[in-house]
Amino acid sequence: MKYLIVLFLLTTTVQASGQSSIDFGQFINSWTQGKIDQNGNVIKAGKSRGGSYQLNINSDSRVIFRDPFTCGFGQERNGKWTLNKMDTTVTFIFSKSVGYINSPMTSNINETEIYKIKKLTSDELILKKLSDGIERIVPFIKTK
Repeated sequence: MKYLIVLFLLTTTVQASGQSSIDFGQFINSWTQGKIDQNGNVIKAGKSRGGSYQLNINSDSRVIFRDPFTCGFGQERNGKWTLNKMDTTVTFIFSKSVGYINSPMTSNINETEIYKIKKLTSDELILKKLSDGIERIVPFIKTK
């Protein structure tokens, strides 16, 4: 009985001190731009002229961030991502830009963006951009 009490105390102490409200297993996914409703949930964004942003986070550390397809202009940026579970941030390091139909150039780039993960569930991702000094909240829903 004494052993069970000690085991219970150790387990609850570890859970209380190390438990994170973020399930990082949900992070590797395909995400589409959403919007935050009055309850703080991410819902489908309304129609926009060029479409929605797309974010593909792959298990092999590749990331693709697609801008909306606005009249054939825009781009997708390709690179790598790293996750810091301790401070719940993700860093995207983009190395290649691929233009759309009306600007089809491909170029090498060196762009780094850092985001705080504010919310991550099986269907929602809310990122807060930290890298340019301007607070920008970027909500996404899981691409279906």
